[in-house]
Amino acid sequence: MTICFENPSELKSTLQSVSSIYNASFMEQIVIDGSKSGSCDAVIDENQWIDIVVRELDAGKFDAMNKGVRVATGRYILFLNSGDTLVECAREQFRGIMDRLDAETKPVLFYGGVVFQVGTRLFLSVPPDPYFLKRGRSRHLPSHQATFYPKEFLLEYQYEPTYTSAADTAVAIEAIRLLPVISLCVPIAIFRLGGISNVQPHFHDLFKHQEEWCRARKVRGIRRIRYIGKSVAKFFIMKVIGWQRYYYFSLRVKPWRFRLLQEVLKVKDDR
Repeated sequence: MTICFENPSELKSTLQSVSSIYNASFMEQIVIDGSKSGSCDAVIDENQWIDIVVRELDAGKFDAMNKGVRVATGRYILFLNSGDTLVECAREQFRGIMDRLDAETKPVLFYGGVVFQVGTRLFLSVPPDPYFLKRGRSRHLPSHQATFYPKEFLLEYQYEPTYTSAADTAVAIEAIRLLPVISLCVPIAIFRLGGISNVQPHFHDLFKHQEEWCRARKVRGIRRIRYIGKSVAKFFIMKVIGWQRYYYFSLRVKPWRFRLLQEVLKVKDDR
């Protein structure tokens, strides 16, 4: 499922990464377009293989994601939003991944790794271990770009549409708490850093984001003060050295979690 809003070039790259492995016998592509100007129409119209298109205004990204869940017909949903692309190895193994999902008779949360893109550099984020996830001992959660959610779970536990960045965190925490979790042990998607969830352009945006994050993770008291303090420091460091340099160095100093990929993982351009 892909959400887009006034970003046709990013939508095009996402659809190109999916089109080469699209197979109507075991998957469907849904696009939820909330654009006001019709800027994404040409890209959508040239991809006739898309199964479902919803073109209407929405209350934000998470409202659009809820709409997509309601119109989906499959058992599992992967949110690959505009700008996100499938990793080459995930595309090569996609049929096998679908077979594994289909083999489960009960709802299960499946997840893989994600590749963070900082400028031209790519960092593989090592997916958390299911054992530590279920026991609340993992400091990071699976990225929604690499997580296959059971549709029936998302119908009951919807994304909070008033959130701007942390609704996916709240849903992931509930899914991990309530569902069995299985790691697919393969990177699924490339996610470009630089969006509102990791780079806040203004100080008031920072506090809104942190308030949502703390609510989603139920962080209170001293932990909340510590987290907000670290976020304020991060905000000013990024203002001084730039967000790309900040993330490049912050990812490099955590080799146990992020691995700099020496080979560029290219998404084929079928233009």
